[in-house]
Amino acid sequence: MARQYAEQALQPLIDDKRATAVDVVVTSPETGWLQLSIMVTQAGGNVLTFTHPVKVV
Repeated sequence: MARQYAEQALQPLIDDKRATAVDVVVTSPETGWLQLSIMVTQAGGNVLTFTHPVKVV
């Protein structure tokens, strides 16, 4: 579900034509945490990568 939430939150980037793709990979590096690796392909073709830790409660 975390992947789906992240993709939905980032969908406006695609809708506004600022990005052509958003890919989210979710891993669980340790108990109680998720790590979101987010790759955004900008309209010009550049790929930006973000890593976001999320505490699971």
